[in-house]
Amino acid sequence: MPETHYFFIDECGDPEFYGKRKKLLVGTEGFQPLLILGMVETPNRKTLQKAILELKAEILSDPLYNTIYSVSQPDWYFHARTDHSDIRHRFFQFLRQFNPSELRFRAIIGRKDLGIFNRKHNNNPSEFYFDLVSHLFQERLNPGHSHSIYLAGRAKSALHKLVSSIDQAIENDAKKKGLEKQDIQYNCSI
Repeated sequence: MPETHYFFIDECGDPEFYGKRKKLLVGTEGFQPLLILGMVETPNRKTLQKAILELKAEILSDPLYNTIYSVSQPDWYFHARTDHSDIRHRFFQFLRQFNPSELRFRAIIGRKDLGIFNRKHNNNPSEFYFDLVSHLFQERLNPGHSHSIYLAGRAKSALHKLVSSIDQAIENDAKKKGLEKQDIQYNCSI
């Protein structure tokens, strides 16, 4: 049975170019000109999960950290946007202990260019988003492994788009190498 690699994807920003009633957001206050997708890859998700839960318990029992508002909330979990800078620092220190065979990180930054959005993505934020997902996975999937891919923060209805973007990455990899499309085992969850 092939070794399974686990991929966890999340974003910073949003893929929107237009607001309510098709109001163009580009150039307005609060517009986010970038969409960043980050991905963590690990061959051992249970070890990673156990280590994260241990870190969480350590923080919750430490009076220096457990009095921070976000940490003191019921059901607190690590989140870059809402956590105090000391907690983020602690989490990054935690991540540094892993070697590349245990944990890898990859990110892709999409610049929100209106011309490309109109021409390539048909004015569709979902097409823009999943095109970036496809690029994120290029040269990441190995025919000798099985792959479990988890995408955070998307509606369950986006699962078929995730699958299509992974298929596109596999196809692009094969074209780049001058090969037929490879049979790569993977499953996706949202």
